[in-house]
Amino acid sequence: MFAHWLIEAARLFFVRLTTPSSQITSSTKRQQARLLSSMSLVLGIASLITTPVWVLTAPGFATAPWIGGGVALSYVFIYLLSRTHRYLLGVALMIVAALMLVISTLITAPGPLIERMLALKFLLITSLLSSFFLNRTVTILLSALNLAISGMFFFIPEVPTSFALSYFVFLAVIPLLGAVGAVLGDTYRKRLNESEERYRSIFAVIPNGIVVQKQGGAIEACNTEAERILGLTRDQMLGRTSMDPRWRTIHEDGSPLTGEDHPAMITLKTGLPQFGVVMGVHTPEGALRWLSINSQPLFQPGEAQPYAAVTSFADISEAKRHQRELAEAQRRYRGLFEQTHDAVFIMSLDGEYVDANQRGAEMLGFSIDEIKRMTIAELSAEVNDSAQIRQRLQAGERVPPYEREIFRKDGSVIQVDINVELVRDLDGRPLHLQAVVRDITERAQVRQRDFELTLEKERVRLLSQFIEKASHEFRTPLAVINSVVFALARTEDADQRLVREAKIKDQVARMTRLVDMLLEMNKLESGLEEISHIPVDLDGVIQIAIDSLNRPAGKGPAIRFEKQTSLPFVMGDRHALIEAVQQVIDNAVRFTPEDGQITVSTGTANRRVWVEVRDTGQGIAAEDLPHIFETFWRHDEMHTTPGMGLGLPITRRIVEMHGGSIEVESEPGKGSVFRIVLPAPSLFE
Repeated sequence: MFAHWLIEAARLFFVRLTTPSSQITSSTKRQQARLLSSMSLVLGIASLITTPVWVLTAPGFATAPWIGGGVALSYVFIYLLSRTHRYLLGVALMIVAALMLVISTLITAPGPLIERMLALKFLLITSLLSSFFLNRTVTILLSALNLAISGMFFFIPEVPTSFALSYFVFLAVIPLLGAVGAVLGDTYRKRLNESEERYRSIFAVIPNGIVVQKQGGAIEACNTEAERILGLTRDQMLGRTSMDPRWRTIHEDGSPLTGEDHPAMITLKTGLPQFGVVMGVHTPEGALRWLSINSQPLFQPGEAQPYAAVTSFADISEAKRHQRELAEAQRRYRGLFEQTHDAVFIMSLDGEYVDANQRGAEMLGFSIDEIKRMTIAELSAEVNDSAQIRQRLQAGERVPPYEREIFRKDGSVIQVDINVELVRDLDGRPLHLQAVVRDITERAQVRQRDFELTLEKERVRLLSQFIEKASHEFRTPLAVINSVVFALARTEDADQRLVREAKIKDQVARMTRLVDMLLEMNKLESGLEEISHIPVDLDGVIQIAIDSLNRPAGKGPAIRFEKQTSLPFVMGDRHALIEAVQQVIDNAVRFTPEDGQITVSTGTANRRVWVEVRDTGQGIAAEDLPHIFETFWRHDEMHTTPGMGLGLPITRRIVEMHGGSIEVESEPGKGSVFRIVLPAPSLFE
């Protein structure tokens, strides 16, 4: 186990040492840079080991330390250049170093020239390097240079021709094969570059983050979107594994997510793809990003174990935030739904209960599940009104809070206050009805008791007021009778006694009339007076009312009756209507001077019949008009004006009992106009 860990650590360290510069984006160039780093690193380490051995085994080779040191130093520079985007300068430096090694060995090495010619084999390094890193033109030129160097030995006498020929052929065939390989390599590289360009374009424009991880979990490629989402640069990500604790990954519930549980690691281990895995990862700045991850294995032909995995991920942090806000809003709504002191009901548009809170169940005596199986029609004591409310809401009308009676499970009825609204979705489509219901049974009872108490107080007040005003009306004739009786007892003159007896009779008649009107008013106000509804000739009613005034001939204002030829009948009580019209005409007579005129006219308008009494009397002040129909009301508090203050109130009550109304217009000094308006059923036929 320790050995495996040590090997893996060494491998990761070597990968880190040979990782190309992030400025190199082409995968082919990155491979070339990695190859150059690996070669220069290995050759540099090898030269550090072989140079001391070479120096010790060749004591006569004085320049060996300098040649070996120069080669080792050049490999250091080559390695440094391989880690930059100018790695091709390292390739050139390696070719120059190989040439310098061959030339310096041929010139400075001890021994026969034939033995020194062994260094010519290092010329192959230049051809190989050129075929690996450079184009075919440079490869051919270097091969030609190698042939020229080896061909020079044909002209040196001490070198046998056969020996020189063998090196020439060796250095010709191998570069030729290298040239062929370079030509083929260029073709393959061109195709590979085209394929890579397409792959890189797709890789770059994919809206999700893409990461390619090799077996073991190390990241070897990523796109720009992955850099943006994870908050890391390409260089910071390449080589990092899913096991790295700096990711600080977590599950949806907030618990730590280990590297072994990462979808990519599971795919690399099992060869199975992973879909829709939600994971939280922290950026270097400490921000938490939520990702939805898919991972797909990559297989070499014929192999069952994946050599890499492609991981795609989308940043769902915003969606996660909205989801959390929605969950919190739902939790708050549910808390309010359950904790409110009022009952809350959710109903479908068809009037079926969808949900209710606990308070609603307690109010009705049903369980929540029982309520969900019921409809509004089963609970409402006023089904038709409830249906109309639903129709109004669905028509877009806003319905103010209203009161309703509903049934409880035990059959009892409770009074409730309902505030209902139509809930719509974001597109404005109706979803359901939501009603907040408050039990106001006790409040209604208290309100009824308050109403009854107020009504009783009003009755007492009206009775007191009635007694006070009635006593005042009786006090005046009684005072007159008392004074006349006193005078009568002291009068011997028969004529005077007759006059005083007549006054007493007048006051008694006045009191009798007052009592009759009080009784009539009481019947009308209490509802004890029943009126008949038969066809009534209104013209006849008016004529009888005028004739019943019993005025002496030539006394008082003239009364003119302007009849309409075809006045329709009205439905009502003939005697009550005569009383009403008589009171209005009598009122006009009492306030019109003897030389004045009273005009009674009739007509129809808007399917109604009207009777108008117009006088030329003193008129009524504007501030007095609102009071003239009040019981016992007089313009003067001393009651010096004629009348008892009961005629007009009796008239109004009779007219209202017939479904009509009475109107008045007046201007001081110009007279008054009273108009009685009654419905005329015959006009509808």
